[in-house]
This record gives sequence, structure tokens and C-alpha cells, in this order.
Amino acid sequence: MSVGAALRRRSGGVLVDHDPEVLQAAAVEVAMSVAGVCGTDLDIIRGDRPDVASIPGHEGVGLVTGVDHAITGWKVGERVVFMPVSLADQDQVLGHSYDGLWRRHVPVNHQMLRDGLLQRLPRSLDDQLGCLVEPLACVVYAFELLGLESACRRVGVVGGGSIGQAAALFAQTRLGAEVCVVEPNPNVARRIQSMGISCNPKAFHADAVLLCTPRRSTAAGLKTALAIAANDAVVDLVSGSDTPLVHHDLPSPIEAASIRRLHASGALSTGVPIRTNSGKALTFTGHRGASVDHFQSAMRVLADGPDPWRALIGAVFDYRDQTLLDELGHRLSNSLAYDGKLLISFS
Repeated sequence: MSVGAALRRRSGGVLVDHDPEVLQAAAVEVAMSVAGVCGTDLDIIRGDRPDVASIPGHEGVGLVTGVDHAITGWKVGERVVFMPVSLADQDQVLGHSYDGLWRRHVPVNHQMLRDGLLQRLPRSLDDQLGCLVEPLACVVYAFELLGLESACRRVGVVGGGSIGQAAALFAQTRLGAEVCVVEPNPNVARRIQSMGISCNPKAFHADAVLLCTPRRSTAAGLKTALAIAANDAVVDLVSGSDTPLVHHDLPSPIEAASIRRLHASGALSTGVPIRTNSGKALTFTGHRGASVDHFQSAMRVLADGPDPWRALIGAVFDYRDQTLLDELGHRLSNSLAYDGKLLISFS
């Protein structure tokens, strides 16, 4: 099997690699239809994370094009999405610890199948909506954890990227919560406001906060999260950090990585209580990955009312289009030429 073209990391950027690779025989072969660009992908490309994958991408939709004769349960022609965090080992992550989806063909070995990498995509969802399944599954998981300790009536989202927008839209449309997104980029803020979501944090006190900033902005985002969190609020560390998070109102640094590792692939438990120096009682939680049930829930949400979710998608580019590389360059430098979720077409 030949991979054909792939988008690879190179010196803080991305290039199209047209040199085909000869791969080991796969248990299941998947031809990519479309892949999503996540803020985490950009963090990896910038070098803000220690991940080793040379091909980014963990959101996407593909078509099964080959199945080993010894494999049962999968058929050629089935459409799939990808559950990137292994159910067996949270350190095995598609597009992070091994090569991801920004390529024409993805080989799936036996272990990946056992780890739950492939999930069937229903016919009710087209490829573009299918790219939202993984981020929305993570949002569903986040609110499941937040709901253990908060009514989630007033939800604050720090960071207006695609995951932040998905969190805000879910809280507003599915939970009926009052929602405020704190986003410094005025163009992004206007897009969020056009969806009927407030971006004015003045006098907003949230009982649930999701920190959804890029990795390099997590510390600054924490400052905002602490400012809008009400007493007894719960803060979900959607954004990770490789170093402890420090703030003058915290009695000790927050070990974000350790907190997020408490919950992987659907595990549920209460978070870590912290009383700030100013007297607020807060709980910090977080997670990695999602479960099969979360993926199924995300698919149902998208199928039940697709139009609001489709509004999250900003632009779709062919992987060979120079405009795609230009836009990735803009986003790597924290600017945007195209608002909304960026998708890469491989079909």
C-alpha cells in the first residue's frame, strides 16, 4: 500500500510530501476523505508540545478500502471517524505519538483496532460534519465531568477556537446555559457573536469554566478563568500544559497534566479542590480523549440539528492547494485569513 501524499511537519511549518511510502500490510486500510485542523495540531507543528508524530491530524473521516482476510467486523466501503486516544494506553495518541490523518491513506494495524481507533460514521452525517465528531465528543466528556459538581447554568469558555466554539454551542443549545466566550481576537469574537453567543465577560460569573486556549496561552487563559469563575465553580482544563501553572491567587502551582490524566477515555471522578488566596472554593478537572459512548453521543447531537454545527466550519481546501499552506502559516503565527474550522480535503 502506498501512502501517496502527506502533509508533514518541517521546521515549524508544513510541507506537502509527494514521495510515496511503502507500508507494512495493514489490518484495515483507510483512504482519507477530509481531515480537520485542531489547535493541538498547530501547537505540535510550532513545537509547543513534545509530540513526535511527523504527520499531524487526529480529526477526520475516511473510507475503508481494504480489510485483511483475518479481520472480521469491518467491510470495504464503510465510512469511519477516528478515536485518537487509545482505550488501553492514554499515551498512544493518533497524530501525537504516531503519525496522524493529514495524508491520503492511513494504515490501521491490529492493535489500533483493539484500541478503538476506528468508529463507524452513520449515513446521516456528511464528511464535513463527521470532522466535528471527535472535538464534540471531547466537549460531551468535559460537560459530563463538569456536571458531577456543577449545574452548568452559567458557562464561561476561555478561548474561541474551534473547540471553544463547540463547547459554547453545546452549552447553549443542549444544556440551555447562559454562555460567555472570552476571545481576544476581534474577528473570531464577531464570528462567535454571530452565532448568538456573548463575548462580553463583564460582570459574568460562571459556575463552570472551560479553558480552551492554545498551549502557549494556557497560563494567560488561567488568569481569565480565575477572574470569571464564581465561588464553587468547576474549571475544566481542556488546554494542557507541560509545566505547572502559576498564579498569584493560587496557593500552589496547578499540575494541569496530572489533573487531565485522572480522566481518560471516559473515566469519571470528581476533580481536585483548590481554595484560592482570595477565598474562592474551586474545583479543577480535565480529561484526555473520550469514550465510544461520547462519540456516539456526539454523532446524535450532530444528526439531531446539524445546521448550527455546520456554522463552525470556515473553509475547506484541497491538500495540494497553496492557499491551504498559506492559511496554516497564518494560523501558526496566530492570525486568520479564514474564520472558522479549517478542513483539508483528500478525496
